[in-house]
Amino acid sequence: MTPIISRRAALVIGVANKRSLAWASALSLLRYGNFDHVIITYQSDRFLTSIERMVRVENALLQREFHRSMDSHDSIDSTCTAKRISYIECDVSKEEAIQSLFRERVPQLLYDTGSNCDEQLQTVSFRLIQNQYN
Repeated sequence: MTPIISRRAALVIGVANKRSLAWASALSLLRYGNFDHVIITYQSDRFLTSIERMVRVENALLQREFHRSMDSHDSIDSTCTAKRISYIECDVSKEEAIQSLFRERVPQLLYDTGSNCDEQLQTVSFRLIQNQYN
């Protein structure tokens, strides 16, 4: 049996610590939501140390799970990659930070990891977020 590869990414905004609802949502998207890559945002440098630690630990667990599942399969798909979490700083109280997130930072991160990033989707996502704050 070959594992199903979704090649889907999700963005979760506002992770503060390991007890935050946003962190639980990010983990659920990876474990149960058929997403390979979850990008989380945090508000400021004040949260960076704990976010880095949380992401490092979770990515190590995801990598271990991936290798364990690959060992149990006879045929390995060369396009198969481990699920992972990435993080980006974004203070959602600043409009320019939200614009930068959708126009520059997330697309660059997706491009760097080999995911497809559709320009129209970025525009629609930005407009949806912008409308919520207006």
